[in-house]
Amino acid sequence: MEVNKLTGELKAQRELTEEFAASGEYEYYLQLKALYESEEWPYVYDRVLAALEKGRGWSADSMYTKLLIEEKETARLLEYVKRHPGSIVDYYKHLIRQHPSEVYQLFENYIESAARHASNRNQYKQVCQLIRKLLKAGGEQQAERIVEGLRQCYPNRPAFLDELGQIN
Repeated sequence: MEVNKLTGELKAQRELTEEFAASGEYEYYLQLKALYESEEWPYVYDRVLAALEKGRGWSADSMYTKLLIEEKETARLLEYVKRHPGSIVDYYKHLIRQHPSEVYQLFENYIESAARHASNRNQYKQVCQLIRKLLKAGGEQQAERIVEGLRQCYPNRPAFLDELGQIN
């Protein structure tokens, strides 16, 4: 890449930098952005996002969501969270202002799923932690409804009922 920079091979430099950025390397994303004029950038940005979306692995996912947050693309971030329900815990802060009802629904679905699979006190505590996150996100009514629903659904799980009773 340095060779391309020194020889003025802008096209080759752009291609190589885009390849690295699309593999999930953030510093190359910043370099890539600097290589384009503002009117050209949206097309390149969309290509990078598409490549990251198709990419596999933690670094591609991590960079994808980081870019969506940075560029305030809450609609795309919401779609990502819908495909990865557990990520609502990490990204609700970025979504709650523009998409409160969807955030609360995603939390509700995720909590109900976690509760269905919970079978010991540690897992019950994890479910209750999710409910606390929902409360922190402003979903008081939803949390109350969920807690009441879980109490009715699982009356024969005293440890679960005990953990639910500790939610403030």
